[in-house]
Amino acid sequence: KRDYVAAYNSAKTALKGDSDFRPAFELMMYSESALHLRGMDALVAERTKRIMALTEKTVTHTPQEWAQAQAERPTEAGRLVRKVMEARGKGDLQAQAAFAEAAVKADPSDPMVYFQRGRARSEQGDYNGAITDLTQAMTLGWTEPVLFKLRAEALLLAERYAAAYQDAIMAIAYDAKMAVAYVLRAHAAFMLHIEQKDLKLHGAEIAEDMQTALKLDPRLGENPTYRALLEQMRVDVAHAKAGEAQGIDAVLTGAGLDRSPAKAAFLKGYLPLAAIAGLVLAGLMVLLLVRIALRSGKKAAAEESAVGMEKLLDIAKLPPKDAASRLLAGHIRIIRKIGGGGMGVVHLAEDVKLKRQVAVKQVTAALRDDPRELARLKDEALATAKLKHPNIAAIHELIEEPDGAYLVLEFIEGETLAERLSREGRLPLKDCAGIFKQVCQGIGHAHGHGVLHRDLKPSNVMVEKETGLVKIMDLGIARVTESADGRTVTTMQIGTPVYMAPEQHSGQVSRESDLYSAAVMLYELLAGKRPFDGAGAYPAKLEARFQPISAAIPANPGLDGFFKAALASKPEDRFHSAAEFLQAFEAAAAAEGKPS
Repeated sequence: KRDYVAAYNSAKTALKGDSDFRPAFELMMYSESALHLRGMDALVAERTKRIMALTEKTVTHTPQEWAQAQAERPTEAGRLVRKVMEARGKGDLQAQAAFAEAAVKADPSDPMVYFQRGRARSEQGDYNGAITDLTQAMTLGWTEPVLFKLRAEALLLAERYAAAYQDAIMAIAYDAKMAVAYVLRAHAAFMLHIEQKDLKLHGAEIAEDMQTALKLDPRLGENPTYRALLEQMRVDVAHAKAGEAQGIDAVLTGAGLDRSPAKAAFLKGYLPLAAIAGLVLAGLMVLLLVRIALRSGKKAAAEESAVGMEKLLDIAKLPPKDAASRLLAGHIRIIRKIGGGGMGVVHLAEDVKLKRQVAVKQVTAALRDDPRELARLKDEALATAKLKHPNIAAIHELIEEPDGAYLVLEFIEGETLAERLSREGRLPLKDCAGIFKQVCQGIGHAHGHGVLHRDLKPSNVMVEKETGLVKIMDLGIARVTESADGRTVTTMQIGTPVYMAPEQHSGQVSRESDLYSAAVMLYELLAGKRPFDGAGAYPAKLEARFQPISAAIPANPGLDGFFKAALASKPEDRFHSAAEFLQAFEAAAAAEGKPS
């Protein structure tokens, strides 16, 4: 019923009777977070299945319970899990992944096997696969701090900030001394507030989390990635406007709640178990910057929050940067930060030679310091630069400086489809038809030159303010097709899970997978919601199970057939070119008469 006040109070009462009752503890935590942060209620409601799983006594929920069960009754899955752990100790990622895969096949009902495979996939950089496995382990009731931490990291990379925030909360709840969990929570909360254009509620708490992490692990003060994250926050805090801060205690008090001593009692008994989670700080912290998609100038943080953040920045002794004082390659002058993406921060800049505004993407340290990734970036820049088309945002040049690499891009003044969707809820069919005609033309041109986008979604499509021209952006993760038929590439997963085709979760991409993402995006624009979402999204994709679009727009039932083909689980059953996709969509829309 999403009555989180009643749920919170009931859970607290249950904990008074048994402070070690995990289902009640998590019920209280989830209810608290739903009351604390706007937009969390739907996500929290999905955790009901996990809470019920925690009451299942036939399944082990912790490493200790699992070890005891294996000692009493060894299983083949248990033997394979131990092989996974041995391989991890030796640093053999390939063996770790192979044994984890075999363990899942041996006993798909054991949450430990999904946790181990998810962890292996995370260590291999397969974050989408990690999300799938760690979500399954969590749904089955697996309870370990590192599970929530690993899933929060992967979710941040997938730009699923609300879910990442929730997992970071749970990581801290089960291990209050896990420094990186506080950074994860701060990062997720910061991104949520940027997305929602409202930093004033919890800006001070974000700063407090970063400071707590520093106290728990002073080495963070010398960690360049941690310092860079603080620098990202500094830029947005500089745009903060005065307002009134309201922390979680005030929110809970307003709802008639208070902080529960039962929570402390529960954690006191549980923390020894949580101590098994190790922390490889440097590697984990690098992940945090991969998806810092910040936007400057958002009306947000409270004056108190800004003061708190500046105090924290002083602790880290980060000097201010005068980016406007330097010229890149002797002719590009940085003006201010305007956003970010998977590869780094985006700035508004001026090309002083050609007297025009440009966008400059400063590549993250994680990409800059990896020779393979930097080489890939150069190849992609060359591939994308060849795509001369009015519906594709142009790349002007790639600049290499001593402090890193910079992509100089076409500057587009307008709004993304994600921003418009957030403002309007859903778009009229007539508007979608006009937009997708241009999207298909751009994607068709890219496919014709052997370039796949791999991450089509509303935030990667922008509409120019004055002309209405649609521009496809962020081809920075595009891949040049390498197969003999020029169609399909198998490689590491890249993309945003909710928009990915089923086969893309396994690393296989093609024109059909790009068009699948386009169909998910079109469905979302028309219906105001995605066809697949939440923990059950991947199985639903495999079964092509989604609500007919006619349920959202009854006047257009003819579109059901279009989406049945566009969202088919197998690539061979879908549209094979952007032109075919567009023709089918326009025919389905026209068959219904006047668009809604």
